[in-house]
Amino acid sequence: MLMLCPGDKEIVKGYLSGFEEAERAALVEAYNTAYQSGFFGVRRQALNYLALHCAFEKRFGISPFTVSKGVLLEFSTPIQLAGEEWISIAV
Repeated sequence: MLMLCPGDKEIVKGYLSGFEEAERAALVEAYNTAYQSGFFGVRRQALNYLALHCAFEKRFGISPFTVSKGVLLEFSTPIQLAGEEWISIAV
């Protein structure tokens, strides 16, 4: 669960700027690495994952993360790049 605090938007924007410059394959790799690691309960990690979610929405139009009620961030499944899109991989 992630509750945004003052200053968090600027942190997310900083992470997002790095993701916006990344190739599609790098975004998929970043997601899969995050999926394997999971959440540690570190706030900065959650903000980084939120930025990655936003980058996926901007680049692909859809994200493998699920965001519920703006505060709950969850992984779906591992993914792979398929042309210009990503697809889920069965676990």
